[in-house]
Amino acid sequence: MPRFHTAATEARRLEAGFGRGKGAAYRPWVSVRDVKGGICSRASGWRSGRLHHLMSRLEYDVLLFLQWPETVEDIREQVPLATADTAVIADAVGVRHPVSGGDLIVQTTDFLVLRRAGGIDAAEAIAVKPADRLANRRTLEKLEIERRYWTVRGVRWSLVTDRELPEDAVRMLRWIESDRRPPADTASRDELLRREAAVHEAVSAPGAAPVAARCAAADAARRWPAGTALALVRVALARKWWLVGLRRPLLPDRPPPAVPRDVARIEADGVEWRPDPAAGEAAE
Repeated sequence: MPRFHTAATEARRLEAGFGRGKGAAYRPWVSVRDVKGGICSRASGWRSGRLHHLMSRLEYDVLLFLQWPETVEDIREQVPLATADTAVIADAVGVRHPVSGGDLIVQTTDFLVLRRAGGIDAAEAIAVKPADRLANRRTLEKLEIERRYWTVRGVRWSLVTDRELPEDAVRMLRWIESDRRPPADTASRDELLRREAAVHEAVSAPGAAPVAARCAAADAARRWPAGTALALVRVALARKWWLVGLRRPLLPDRPPPAVPRDVARIEADGVEWRPDPAAGEAAE
């Protein structure tokens, strides 16, 4: 259970910067240190440039989805709602405001997403809940306070449950998120481009073989260290060198979908290397 922050410390925490800032400078209102038990984690955000504090595995999965679109510029989690406003909303709705020890609890929104498309900025507040929690009346009451809080501010509010996340898309996003850099023995940019092209050819070849088998064959044929080709597939997907959508995800244990390459993006990407001078590629 999280350690609740209440109205008694609200002003002091805001002044200290919690729930404030943007991009890498944002500080969530609730951190993993505030939670005892449960499944919480910190995850690297490659849109925000910082670690995100997530209160559940479901929040982690939603973060992966939120980071995927190119239109997303910033993602903030555990965003505080002003108690002066949530108290008024609770009275208007006719429900009890969350309290702890007789003091109002500062409610939070799981994610606030900032997007930019066509020169227009837009914000969306997102609540994340397991679908089975929606049968609980008290959960619905607190969600209604949150929904109204954002609505009066002209911010779109959405509720996301585990039922909205396609299982195969979740699998792909989890798989590629674990490492967005090339294999450690990639010693030059030209070598990386040659390897990426060779792996793409292997993955795109006709046939029903799953991606992992194609990659293993590519490693063996080119005498690369085992796992090199599959690691490059993950890099190519994560960095959007290969244009694979979430509706038809690419998974290592499945035959691949069509995989177009974004050649301009590949050539323009200033990806960093961590070369290992002792690990060289055997002659082909």
